[in-house]
Amino acid sequence: MIRERMKEIKEQKILELKRQAFHAGVGILLVLFLYFEILPMWLFFVINITGTVIYFTWEKGASKIFTWFFRHFEREHAKEGHGALSYAWGCFFTVLFFNANTAYAAILMLALGDSVSHYVGRFYGKIKHPLNKRKKAEGTIAGVMAAFAGAVVFVPAATAFGAALVIMNTEAMEWKLGKYKIDDNLWMPLVGAVVITIISYIF
Repeated sequence: MIRERMKEIKEQKILELKRQAFHAGVGILLVLFLYFEILPMWLFFVINITGTVIYFTWEKGASKIFTWFFRHFEREHAKEGHGALSYAWGCFFTVLFFNANTAYAAILMLALGDSVSHYVGRFYGKIKHPLNKRKKAEGTIAGVMAAFAGAVVFVPAATAFGAALVIMNTEAMEWKLGKYKIDDNLWMPLVGAVVITIISYIF
């Protein structure tokens, strides 16, 4: 019984590691494509519109390619495509409304910080986060370090750390609109960019 449980946990860890690595990799590749102007904004917009159409017309299991993508991208129990679509539009609007370095830093905070915090918090967290008892403090701390590592590539270290600290603790609170939870893939890069802008302005 114990051996079976340990095997199950190991499998869950491997699956979640793959999922979060994929989540982080998408963000890193997106920043690289934007930075080197491989992905123009008009094409980014077309891709998002196409993804939105697929999302609203999608039937579960209709395509092996999309099924594979959603299985590696989505969290457990999430509607297929919801997280991916939120991720795409959140990053698109961040790049649209903010200067390049700020946008890239914010996207990397989402890609790295969110991925690391979920994995560490789920499997290694012991201490409840003071802002949300369902979250673990260890996950948030790890997320802050990962978000900082991504943001510091494009903004000063002090700004990167301050923004990472704010955005990862804000993520821990979970935001809702009425009874619906707002996907953090959508709001994290936008709020992250706002925080970076404010810190940069003050200091």
